[in-house]
Amino acid sequence: MTTRSQTTTRMMAKVPDLQHKLGCLSKEDAWLLFKKLAFAQGREWGDISELEPIGREIVEKCKGLPLRNSCGACYFEGYPMTKGELLWVANGFIPAKGGNNLYMLGEEIFNCLVWRSFFSVKANSRDDEYVMHDLIHDMARLVMGDDCLVIESGKEVIIPNGVLHLSSSCPDFHFSPQDLGKLTSLRSVFMFGWMYKCNISQIFNHVQLRVLYLRGVDLNTLPESVCKLKHLRYLNLSDSSIEVLRESIIYLQNLQMLFLKDCGRLKQFPKGLRYMRNLQRLDTIGCDFLRHLPRGIKELSSLRTLSFFTLTNPFLNESVAKIGELGTLNLLEGELYINGLENVRGLNEAKSANLKCKTNLSVLALNWSEKAFSNAFSIRKEQMFTHDEEVLEGLEPTSSLKKLSIWDYMGKIISPSVRNVSIFQHLGDYPILGSLN
Repeated sequence: MTTRSQTTTRMMAKVPDLQHKLGCLSKEDAWLLFKKLAFAQGREWGDISELEPIGREIVEKCKGLPLRNSCGACYFEGYPMTKGELLWVANGFIPAKGGNNLYMLGEEIFNCLVWRSFFSVKANSRDDEYVMHDLIHDMARLVMGDDCLVIESGKEVIIPNGVLHLSSSCPDFHFSPQDLGKLTSLRSVFMFGWMYKCNISQIFNHVQLRVLYLRGVDLNTLPESVCKLKHLRYLNLSDSSIEVLRESIIYLQNLQMLFLKDCGRLKQFPKGLRYMRNLQRLDTIGCDFLRHLPRGIKELSSLRTLSFFTLTNPFLNESVAKIGELGTLNLLEGELYINGLENVRGLNEAKSANLKCKTNLSVLALNWSEKAFSNAFSIRKEQMFTHDEEVLEGLEPTSSLKKLSIWDYMGKIISPSVRNVSIFQHLGDYPILGSLN
């Protein structure tokens, strides 16, 4: 039996010789334990030789402790998280090695932790949300010690020196100058709540921040001082009242993950978005007021997640991105929703999106606007049919898609280039669908 309580130890084993105080593991024993857990039988990869140096660096950071999960300790017990919100890379817990996709590696580690019941799927979740097991959460808090400061309503706040990670469910909490002096080493800040007011000017003075979690914050825009956070890698503003992202955000040259999910008031991105060259994930699902992306997004060569690509009439606004800017973004993975396809001028422009080379995409949605759909019943409806058919043909998707959605399409046929997608290969099993032209 193992326990954290010495009282329990004395009750269960009254003979001192039968009591064993477990200290930190040696480097080699820690590696053997990590190897057994992380590279268990049935893993996707059989050869772990290229991953071993990364694993050993993780073990080194654990300092001989069997469990060290700082990001999980900063979440409140029962608070849901998604795989997309993985913070291990942003905090440097998974060190860069060559050309390995560290976020994919982090996701696989997360899957392993789910398999071993460290995390479990949240009941009735629509977004693949997970929660940490309460016992693991308590243990993570204990192991982190003074590295992690948690501020909760009704509890006394004692701020030790050298805090690395701060989370709070009291966003209106103000730090004294003395307290701020103890927080100069902060790497992560988590604010939990819903449509809360937050005086983040204090936060932005901590220029070493890697992670800033402000989901649900009641802010129309970020202050200009955001540009101070030169080391920031992760910024979550999902479910917030943010309307505009200032141009100063482009100075966050190390930012890798920007979450803006369900920011229903967001209207525009900074024109200089193309300069954020390290950006890998840009989540704008549910940003219904966002009518276009700025020109030059093709220069974000590291981008792996771009959930929405919204098109508008380029003749009305020359500073907007056209569909051809997707052409070189072949690292994109997961889901991609393309809106406003009535603004694509024909076959050749549609081909410039180069969707067939985006082999990591699993879900693709192609949307024409409802307004264009209703206007199709004018005297130019035949031209509309032909136009949509050419655009759909040029948008030839990658053949490995798992889900393809087409909305408000006015064409009469589905071109062979689209029917080559693997999900269409089984339509013959359904006589009515199999007769699609």
